Amino acid sequence: VEPALLSLVCFKLNERRKSRQKPVIDSDLLKSTGRDIINEFYEECLRDLPESTRRFIEDELISRSGFRKSYPRKDATDQNLITEEQLDRLMNDRLLKVENHMGHEGIELVHDLLTDVVRESRDRRLKAQDEERRKKQVDEIRQRAWQRFSIGIGLVGIVCIFLAVYSYHQQKDAVAARAQTEELVAFMLGDLMAKLKPVGKLDLLTDVVERSNRYYESIDPGRMTDRSVSKNAVAQRILGEIEQARGNPEKARSLYGQSYQVFKNLTDKERGKSEWRRELGITSLKLGIIERIRNNGDKAAALRHIEQSLLIFQGLVNEDPASLQWQKDLADAYIERGITRYGTDDEKAFEDYQEAHKIAKRLVDGDPENPRWLGVLATSYYHLGGIEKMRHHWPEARENFQNCFEIRKKLAALDPGNADWQMDLASAYQKRGEVAQKNEAPERAIAEYLQSHQIFSRLAARDPGNMAWQENLMAICNRLSNLYEMKNDPDQGRVYADQYDEIRRRLEMAGAGRR
Repeated sequence: VEPALLSLVCFKLNERRKSRQKPVIDSDLLKSTGRDIINEFYEECLRDLPESTRRFIEDELISRSGFRKSYPRKDATDQNLITEEQLDRLMNDRLLKVENHMGHEGIELVHDLLTDVVRESRDRRLKAQDEERRKKQVDEIRQRAWQRFSIGIGLVGIVCIFLAVYSYHQQKDAVAARAQTEELVAFMLGDLMAKLKPVGKLDLLTDVVERSNRYYESIDPGRMTDRSVSKNAVAQRILGEIEQARGNPEKARSLYGQSYQVFKNLTDKERGKSEWRRELGITSLKLGIIERIRNNGDKAAALRHIEQSLLIFQGLVNEDPASLQWQKDLADAYIERGITRYGTDDEKAFEDYQEAHKIAKRLVDGDPENPRWLGVLATSYYHLGGIEKMRHHWPEARENFQNCFEIRKKLAALDPGNADWQMDLASAYQKRGEVAQKNEAPERAIAEYLQSHQIFSRLAARDPGNMAWQENLMAICNRLSNLYEMKNDPDQGRVYADQYDEIRRRLEMAGAGRR
């Protein structure tokens, strides 16, 4: 041991012995204060030195796992990692030393005794940096979410104003006005869709889409370009998504069908155009989903549409494997086919979820922080867990649901204003509750269900017209009511049973109104 370091430790130990009125320095005193002494020594050595000196010591003089290592002296000073003056001071303080290794001088810590203290200091620093970086990231995302919402509302007004201005001028300069309007409508529909959907305000698009439809209906079909036709089809599909969210599957199906026919005609006309093919694949997938979820859903029709989208996306991926968006489209289609097969062909459903999982893993491995790729990976874990749960493979189900939960919790924290991610997190809490309930841990199950209930309640209050959110809230109320009844807490059970009944009545009234 470096004599100066040993002398320091002995001196500090003796000071603590005297303060504690111990007759001798014993092993208990050494265990309880030895680390503190070294830590104080380390911090005292670095006092008044720049942060870059600490970073050099902690990042370059110990390994990731905490072992002492050497760094070339010349490289360190040439790269301004540490100056000669700072090095001399730390050598005089007996924190660092310079050793000759095969003719080259290397800077090292004076003893292995220091490595734990240095590693812990490094870990605290890196953790603080990560937390600060995450805080800034969350603040930025929250700010963007608010801007997205505010700008979205403003853009709705801009589009409506522009369309009104166009209708005034259309007689004066029809060709130029139509070109300008179509460009703006196309931009606004795509941009607004991306901005309003994550914050649960898709209904704000209704007026824009309907005005867009009236605009396209006013044009002589013989004068519409393929681009105009395609943008109108996109508008129809967006309106279908709005109707689907409102709980109007038949209207959504009709709108998706109109959009599908347009993109089929465009694709038949120009088969080499990947843009039309992708739009046809997206619309076919939407049709498959709505066929599955509408009243008296037709699984066979759903599978036909979803398998058509799979063929389209697979073809696009084969043509350009580097297109990550097409890879995601393919994974989404595998998941939807798995959902459609679930309950009638569980083995095939499991294979679909596995294919989606493989694609998602590749995407995440290439870009670990991409929220879209992480979202697909979490969804694949969610459905793989569902299959394992159905098979009564509870350890595998628990592991998949936990993996799903961790990703969705991370995404929800990144953007608390993103309604889709919040809903996904609520569903992950629910699955954890189901596993806990199966393992006869009712208190744990209730805790998970309450987390899910809290999120679904916020979402349902944000958009009362979103039937899916209302139905999810109703389902979690039912689970909580039943669990509290099982725990012989009927009063608390009645609270959630009443909420369940209230939501059900509202949904029934809304359904009657739609009919």
